[in-house]
Amino acid sequence: MKMKLLPQLIPIIVVLAVLAGLTACGSNQEVTAGPPETVRDVQVIKLQEQTIPDTFDAVGTVHASRTAPLAAQVMGVITAVNVREGDAVKQGQVLATIDDVQPRAAVEQAQAALSAAEHEVAAAEAELALAQSTFKRMQTLYGMQTLYDKKSLSPQEFDEARTRLESAGARRDTARASRAQAAAALAQARTHLDYTRVRAPFNGVVTDRR
Repeated sequence: MKMKLLPQLIPIIVVLAVLAGLTACGSNQEVTAGPPETVRDVQVIKLQEQTIPDTFDAVGTVHASRTAPLAAQVMGVITAVNVREGDAVKQGQVLATIDDVQPRAAVEQAQAALSAAEHEVAAAEAELALAQSTFKRMQTLYGMQTLYDKKSLSPQEFDEARTRLESAGARRDTARASRAQAAAALAQARTHLDYTRVRAPFNGVVTDRR
């Protein structure tokens, strides 16, 4: 019977010996950390806080808030067109020019007429001042009497002085009226001259040029 038990005990002893060896090795081993890993050629981006607006995509048609078809107010030969389709223009900018030889001559003529009217007013006012001074001397008191009262003037001389005064006043009024008329004619001539310039009525974009 001893010969039969030996084969069964040997494997058990060998296994226990192996386990005891493994346990002894495991209890004495120290775990150490390896060196840190170095990463190269990596781009670093600094984060920044910013506001991202909300957007909304939609399909639609754009219409201008204001539109204005432009045309010259006087007939004439176009001498220059200064803009093309798509050009941005500012209010008052000259877009096109019409031949202004005749309107400019009319302005010069009106200026000459106004200058002549101003000279006429100056002469009439000088004449009126002289007539007023002469008539005032005739009415000057010497004591309690005027020259007319003292018989130093004849009735005809006194009447002529008064008539010259009234005539000078009327001439002055007529000259002033003529000056006002000449000024109005000059303003009208300048307006017609300005009509030879087609200007932009407001800031915008030229969409069509015919």
